[in-house]
Amino acid sequence: MSGESRFVSLGPIHLHRVMEIEQGSFANPWSEADFYYLLADRDALCLGLLHYGELIGYAMGYFADRDFHLANLAVDSA
Repeated sequence: MSGESRFVSLGPIHLHRVMEIEQGSFANPWSEADFYYLLADRDALCLGLLHYGELIGYAMGYFADRDFHLANLAVDSA
């Protein structure tokens, strides 16, 4: 991946942009509360993709025993 793009751990600071992408991607988008719940979960992995400093996508999931469950994935359509 080029230097213009990088993965970051998501936090509450990213939530506004995550919600924009979520609402543009799904007919039944998650609520802010759904995202806050996953961001606070110690067993969750929440990654965002920044391109030239702008969040353009995210992947979120959680570990359960020895499994990983992908809970949500979206990329900005623009």
